[in-house]
Amino acid sequence: ESSFKMKSHCPVCEFKYEREEGYYTGAMFINWFFAVFLIGPVWVSMLLTGQSPWLTVIVTTVLLLLCTPLFFRYSRVLWLYFD
Repeated sequence: ESSFKMKSHCPVCEFKYEREEGYYTGAMFINWFFAVFLIGPVWVSMLLTGQSPWLTVIVTTVLLLLCTPLFFRYSRVLWLYFD
């Protein structure tokens, strides 16, 4: 089973996760918040220490690409909880 694919329903209680088309659009914003919360301090500290702007962009982009898939499921779970 892939870490990047959600199950369609709960194997225990048969709760259907995908309610309608576009239901998890709000989860993208939660995922974005997680990324900004973790990457923001790195970005600010690199700028304040006088690092090259290009190095700052490269480091934060790599961190963003690594962190976003990690929070995929958590953001969807939180979105289900908020709904």
